[in-house]
Amino acid sequence: MQRKLLIIEDERNIRALLLQILEEAFEDYIDKEELVILEALNGEQGLQLAREEKPDLIFSDVMMPKIDGFEVCRVIKKDPELVNAYIVLLTAKGQEFDKTEGTDSGCDEYITKPFGPDLIVSKVEERLGFKRID
Repeated sequence: MQRKLLIIEDERNIRALLLQILEEAFEDYIDKEELVILEALNGEQGLQLAREEKPDLIFSDVMMPKIDGFEVCRVIKKDPELVNAYIVLLTAKGQEFDKTEGTDSGCDEYITKPFGPDLIVSKVEERLGFKRID
């Protein structure tokens, strides 16, 4: 069964880091097209891709141009076709009121930057059922 993961991140270096982490850990699944990784450069593009591709797991930044990650969460969680997407916000906004806004917006998890590769890999393992390639 094919699973889809969407990265919504406006910072090129962080997007590239996430891709590298995922490609190294889940290369076989990607090669077999069991895992498809999609990328969006901002919240607006992320929502469009989410509607078109129906991802199972979304890693999203909060502070982005056009539409921020909080609004992305709100829109996705109100859409009956997307409501089951698991959303992890990855952000530098680590204050308690930011975490509360994340929870209120509908995100499933809120992780502050910097984050370790093992945490990202473990989220994919937990949510999508893939095992890391050693």
